[in-house]
Order: sequence, then C-alpha cells, then structure tokens
Amino acid sequence: MPEGPAVAGVLAAHVRERYPNDVDLVAYYGSWARGTATAESDLDIFYVPAEGRDPPLAHSLLVGGRLVDFWPLPWPKLRGFADGTARGWAFAPAVVADARPVYARSDEAVDHLDRLKALVIELQQAAAGPRMLERAVGQYAEVVRQLAQLTKFGRASVVSARAHALAVLVSAWECLALANQVYFDEGLAKSIRLVDRFRSRPDDLEACVASLLHASTTDQVLVAAETLVAGVGDVLRVLEGTRQAPPTPGPAAIWRVYPELHDAVRKVVDACAHGDVARATVEAWLLQRDVDATLLGGDTGSAGNLRCAHVDAGPVRAAFGLVDLLTIPARALADLANAALDIDAQLLAAARDGGPPRLETLDDLRAHLRER
Repeated sequence: MPEGPAVAGVLAAHVRERYPNDVDLVAYYGSWARGTATAESDLDIFYVPAEGRDPPLAHSLLVGGRLVDFWPLPWPKLRGFADGTARGWAFAPAVVADARPVYARSDEAVDHLDRLKALVIELQQAAAGPRMLERAVGQYAEVVRQLAQLTKFGRASVVSARAHALAVLVSAWECLALANQVYFDEGLAKSIRLVDRFRSRPDDLEACVASLLHASTTDQVLVAAETLVAGVGDVLRVLEGTRQAPPTPGPAAIWRVYPELHDAVRKVVDACAHGDVARATVEAWLLQRDVDATLLGGDTGSAGNLRCAHVDAGPVRAAFGLVDLLTIPARALADLANAALDIDAQLLAAARDGGPPRLETLDDLRAHLRER
C-alpha cells in the first residue's frame, strides 16, 4: 500500500506537469502530516487554485485501498479555516496548522501559507482572548437554539432525541473551543475524550457528555443536554466577568446619539399626553434600550449574549443619575413623561462641554452650514 506522502508527491507532479499556472499550492494535512498515520489512515490533500483559475483536479479515489481526498481550497476559504470562520474553530484550523506543502508555484505561495499558520497561533494567544470570547458568546446562541430544537422535536422518540442531541454537543464543543482558544487535530469522535484541553469547562463535562452519548430514554437525553448547555453558559458567564467594564461614555459619545435620544423622549411624552398607555409603554422601552446602549458604548450584546444590557448599564446609569424608565408603572403616564424629560435634561448636563447645534430657524441652519 503506497504511503500517503508518496501519493501526495504523485499528485503534485501531475499538477506541475499539467497545470503549473493554475495552482498556487498543493499540501497534505491530517495524520500523515502529524506523523500519526496508521495503515488504515486516509490521505487528505488540498490544492489552492491560482486566482481566477479552476483546474479539473478535484478527486476522491482509492489508492491501494486507502481513501485519497484531493480537493480545492482557495486562499480566502483557507484563511477562513485558519481563523475558524469558514467551518468553525474547533477543528478547521488544523487543516492549516498541519499543512505540509508538496508543491508551490512560487515563494509567495509558501509565505502566504506561513502567514495563515501564524494566524492560527495568534488566535491562541492571550491578546486574542477578548475576541475569541466574544465569538464564543455569539456561538452560545446557536447552542441554545439547538437545545430548543431538541426540546421541541426530540420528544417524539429517543432516536429523534439523540439525533438532535448530537447537534447540541457539536455546537457546545465549538463554543468551549472558542472560549478556551484551543482547536483539535482530529474530529469530534476522537476529540471527545480530550476534555482536559478545555482549561475552562463545566465541572461535570466528561460525565455530562457520557450521559448524552449513552442515554437510552428521551428524558435522559433531555436532562443531559440541558445540563451541558447550562454548564457551558456558566463557564461563559465566569469568563465574561473577567472582562473590563465598558468605559463611561464621554460628552462626545453622548452627543453623537443625542438627537435620536431627544426624539425618542419626545415620542414618550407625546404618547403620555394623549393617554395612550400601550404606545407610551413601548416608546419608553425603546428609549430605555437606546439609553442603555449609549451608556455601554453601543454594546448591547450579540444574539444569545449572556449579558443583559439593561442590567449591565445599571451602574453607569446610577453614576449619571439617570432614571430607569422600566421601574415606572405602565399607567403612571405623568410620572413616565416627567422621567423621560429628566433623562433628556440629564444627558444634556452630562455632555455640557459639547453638543449638537441648537438651531431654531432656517436662517440659523443656513448660518450654521456656512460656518462649516
């Protein structure tokens, strides 16, 4: 049976002979690149087409009984593998990190691959921690969505439950990989026993995964999945607690959004004046949401974020002396209108060192425009 590198060499020679201007790079990866291949190991090889070229090279074939997968991976997609944005962070970066070139059209192609390898390393460093944690929090929305799918559709049978539970596990694994800035050389089936690589993980992660894999009833699947998702959420909350609080917004930051906030105040007051409880309540919610976002530097969190902007903005709101509109009873319209006006006045006071032009007439507007 031919060795993997020898097969890769034949394919590289074919590229060099038939398509020298159509391919920038040929490289193999996986167990053969890591030196852990066995007699049963397949061979994974990718080639990078030259810009604008699409040579007919892609093949999946058997050589001496061994699967050989030869597939195209353009530079932009290869970068997506390096940073985990193309096929997830938990496994895709290994394609780049392990890649061993057997053909390169130029030194620039090798340098390009080396830069992508460096990117994989960079995303595992402490400096990239906040970015990766933010991605993990975003991924948690998908974990929760998969759990909802399991809860909704998995009750029909244990088979259906286990099918949906796998999606929960895959998504949770990706979430933990991002949060811990680690990726795995092999797929989930072999990596599932490597929970120790997650420095931050649920205390019962190994037992929880085992329960999920070996559950024999629908209820067991649901309990294991819910425990896993809750545990991952707890880990992310702890990690998020180590992040620096957003800086208190300065006058310039407040003034950038003040015209919109002022208009939102006007809508609240108008609804209150007309006695429209429903409209006043909704307008107050919207105003409070935008005020909180302003106090948090515009960061209200991505979908599925573990943070609550309204809660997180509380200390900053108190520091500014701002009223929390959500504490006012829905039908207390006079109090709600006065509170909205107070917010308007307090934001003006907080940004007294600057502010948008206060123009009353068209002549004022024309004069202002001439001065710019």
